[in-house]
Amino acid sequence: LGILLVIFLPGYVTVQALFPKRDMDKIERYAFSLGLSLAIVSLIAFLLDYSPWGVRLDPVVTTLVLYTVCIGLIALYRKHRQGRNQ
Repeated sequence: LGILLVIFLPGYVTVQALFPKRDMDKIERYAFSLGLSLAIVSLIAFLLDYSPWGVRLDPVVTTLVLYTVCIGLIALYRKHRQGRNQ
């Protein structure tokens, strides 16, 4: 579950929010999700390093969950709005 949270989900929801249409095939979407997740997690860890909470388990997990949920809601909204405009 932890590997899924760190390596795949942040990038996947970001790709869904950025590209709500099915322009990419599954392999491209998964590969882009993997690379984007690694970049996002690195950026979050970098930002947490300069915060008062530091890079510990609780702040990292909380931040990743909040990021994933917020961007996931944006992705759902964009997908719903895009479907309504067709």
